[in-house]
Amino acid sequence: MTMIFLTEYSTGFLLKKANRCPWDYSDAPLNINGLIRLDYAPCWFALGLFYEGLMSRHDKFRENYDHSENSTLENT
Repeated sequence: MTMIFLTEYSTGFLLKKANRCPWDYSDAPLNINGLIRLDYAPCWFALGLFYEGLMSRHDKFRENYDHSENSTLENT
């Protein structure tokens, strides 16, 4: 979650310096420099958990695939 906030903040900071930032949270509660909103933390946390689950399943799938591919190559 921290990486999400750091990415959004640093991207927004650079875009704001170039006058190209498409978002401005200045009027929103719990904003930091108008670039990120801390009240979004629960949503980003849930999204992070979701992607962690996807990556875990992907790693297990790849591990099983690599194992089955290696055993097939050994049998030929």
